[in-house]
Amino acid sequence: MAVILDAFISNISFLLVKMAQDEVGLLLGIPGKIEKLSRLVGDIRCVLSDAERRQSESQTINQWIMELKDLMYDADDIIDLCQIKADEHSDLSGSSCYFLNPCLFNPVFSHKIGSRIKVLNYKLEGIVNRISLLGLIEHSVGLATVSRSVSTVNRRTDPLIVQSDIVGEKIEEDTDALVDFITKEDANVTNNMAVVAIVGVGGIGKTTLAKKVFNDQRIKDEFQVKIWVCVSKVVIERDLLNNVIREAGGIHSAAQERSELIPLLERLIAGKKFLLVLDDVWRESEKAWHGLLREPLMSGAQGSRIIVTTRDETVAMRMKAIHSLHVDKLQDDDAWSLLVKQVSLDGKEHEIENLQALGFDIVKKCNGLPLAIKNECFITREGQNLSTRSSLIKVRHLLVQEQEGEMTAIKEQKSVRSLLLIKSPEIDLTDVFNSLCSLRVLDLSYSNISSLPDSLCLLVHLRYFSAGGSSIAILPNVIGKLKNLEFLGLGGCQNLTRIPDGIVNLVKLKFLNLYRTEVKGISVGLRKLSNLVELQGFKPHGNTVEVFSSLDELATLLELRTLVLENMENVSNSTMARLANLSKKLHLKHLTFVYEGQNVEKEIIEDVLNELSPPSCLEQLMMNGYYGCQLPSWLSIGTNLQNLRYLSVRYLSHLKLLALGHLPKLEFLYIKDAHSVVSVGSEFLRGSHSSSFPSLRRIIFEGMHNWKIWKWEKGQEAMPNLKELVIRNCPELSYLPSGLSHHETSLEYLEIIDAGKIKVIENFLSLEKLVIYENANLERVCNLPKVRTIWIRDCPNLEVLCDVAVLRSMVLNIWENFLPKYLQELKIEKLTVWCNATLLLKIVKEGEGGSEWQKFQHIQQANFYTETKLLYAAYRKAPFSLTCNIDSSVRLNGWWII
Repeated sequence: MAVILDAFISNISFLLVKMAQDEVGLLLGIPGKIEKLSRLVGDIRCVLSDAERRQSESQTINQWIMELKDLMYDADDIIDLCQIKADEHSDLSGSSCYFLNPCLFNPVFSHKIGSRIKVLNYKLEGIVNRISLLGLIEHSVGLATVSRSVSTVNRRTDPLIVQSDIVGEKIEEDTDALVDFITKEDANVTNNMAVVAIVGVGGIGKTTLAKKVFNDQRIKDEFQVKIWVCVSKVVIERDLLNNVIREAGGIHSAAQERSELIPLLERLIAGKKFLLVLDDVWRESEKAWHGLLREPLMSGAQGSRIIVTTRDETVAMRMKAIHSLHVDKLQDDDAWSLLVKQVSLDGKEHEIENLQALGFDIVKKCNGLPLAIKNECFITREGQNLSTRSSLIKVRHLLVQEQEGEMTAIKEQKSVRSLLLIKSPEIDLTDVFNSLCSLRVLDLSYSNISSLPDSLCLLVHLRYFSAGGSSIAILPNVIGKLKNLEFLGLGGCQNLTRIPDGIVNLVKLKFLNLYRTEVKGISVGLRKLSNLVELQGFKPHGNTVEVFSSLDELATLLELRTLVLENMENVSNSTMARLANLSKKLHLKHLTFVYEGQNVEKEIIEDVLNELSPPSCLEQLMMNGYYGCQLPSWLSIGTNLQNLRYLSVRYLSHLKLLALGHLPKLEFLYIKDAHSVVSVGSEFLRGSHSSSFPSLRRIIFEGMHNWKIWKWEKGQEAMPNLKELVIRNCPELSYLPSGLSHHETSLEYLEIIDAGKIKVIENFLSLEKLVIYENANLERVCNLPKVRTIWIRDCPNLEVLCDVAVLRSMVLNIWENFLPKYLQELKIEKLTVWCNATLLLKIVKEGEGGSEWQKFQHIQQANFYTETKLLYAAYRKAPFSLTCNIDSSVRLNGWWII
């Protein structure tokens, strides 16, 4: 808990210092009170680490921490109110010297907030006065070195990876960078071994990163010996040496003295290239490196490496680390992902996404520290009765799901900061909003609530409001007064037809989701929301509709990372598109264009999209319903999208050529319902480099009903890293090109569904799994030397299946009254057949020696099922067995089969 509290208090301390610098206390007529509050919080921070260490040993200290946490929530509310009032004064004065204007003072507010701070300071003084009584020892805030008594209880770690701890791209990038550095030869390293450090504050994720590196396959291939040891603060030399020897593969020895163990370690390591992780090294334990481990480990082979994780940069310097990687706090998205992985609602993990509101508040409070996030989750779940809870327990985060009759109890929980009424029935929230004025998070997702009261404006602390998928039809105009709101999620509110004009005054808004609503547009003034990071469901208008924002209002939204534009078919002004300045949005990662109809001529649509050229940092692009005849030039012939990884183009009714420019980092390509495409050839595979799509790993062609020709000659190198190819519902495609099988040396998965004119699949030398469904003219599958699994359904003309030496399992869906003959030649271990009842009964009735048995009796395991599993039969070769649920006589289609 103290890890969480430390992050929380650190943020409060920062805000208090900033307020003191900005002379907010003077502005609000409460001089000295904020400064005193800041000093008290600073005094408490100095002993918080010691309290953290000792809270498990002392109930009194634990109670002290609990009281402190409650007071910090009060402090957070007070700071928020002061900032809100200061912002109001700033807006009114329009000057940085607004605090000099006494006309702006509000004596009522000053008295009220001053009284609250006075009470809070009095209580915090009591907290500070108990520090000496509890024997808590100070340390220097902000430094890793802590002067305090040493606990005899040490933290212990192991190298096993907990997948729920792994989130985000940053840890993957850091892992790759460290592995590359550790495994490369360094001419500047003159000794056999070198030290690499991972540095960061407590709970930041150093150990998790070290585990990722330790378990990387490249590390396993590079080092003969891998050793993981947790050092911590207290070092018992004999135990440390024994741990290293054991992890290095040494057997238990009677030797227990240092003089015996050091030579034993030296002999064990001699001439071997090793990796040693020393996890959680402190200044107090760093001497174990120089005085105990360093000399015997020098006997290792050239290229040996030591990874040390530490909170203290000085430790890395003293151990002469040749490289230090500093671990940063998690970004909000990654912090939320980590929280999702930690929580399970009675096994229904898919429901956790509904709790993003709660996560928003937790992530903010935990300040991006992974350990704090993993430890913090306190909610009331479905089925708990609030009225029976102890009045001494302050509920901060409250979830009520699909329940009625709890409103009275909810109103009494005045300390609640996160209220989640998921799938709630229609209720009046007036009294709830009057009572829960400290709310930071309000989530009404998938509720039947259709309207909100004007008392919503009392929630001045509110940061997060979501009603996604709910019955909300009307938002009150007062929502424009929630000046601290950062997240507004209304996606999927199909009854919502308009949003108040005041939305454009929520200048702190970072996330706005109107996707899949009936909202016609956003009032003029969208440009004021310059802090927006994510904007979904924006329906731009042309200059003919002056009451709504058009594309040019995007010009000032330079922080955008995600942008989803709907109803693009209504945009007829390419100048407005140019003024949007998409190419200047240097943080934009995800971009989606959605066309719902064909209201504007195709040529105009093409011109508009050509002016919406995204920046080079874009990673994901989706286009749905685009009805131009050609793709925009920035996608078809451009070289700007150097970082694009995901491309999805769907429902392209008039597009005739799949012309794509050089996309060096593209990993996933999805093309669906391009009905006008007849041929795919050089225009698709062109690129300015020697190989087109060098990073592509997965490609899906679907619903291309008129696609007949795929040209790809062996001389055109392309897609060298393709792992998965899917072709679905392309009934006119008659063959796979020779260049595909020639160049796809990495292809592992091939799926072909309803490509009715393809006759041959052959020569895929790396393929491991093949799925072929509903290919009526397929005759031959050959030369798949690495394929291990094949699924076949509705391929009635398939007669030849050969050169599949390592094939081990097959799944067949057949509706004929006989098994295919090619089964007799296959050396597989397991066969699963879905068939009609006639064939299954025939197999059971014939028994060994029957014509169908000859086709599968050499297979170790064969299972037969009818479509609904009403009938089944299971065959085992050795030891022989045949089990089924068929009696001696079965009635089939009105006939008795005996």
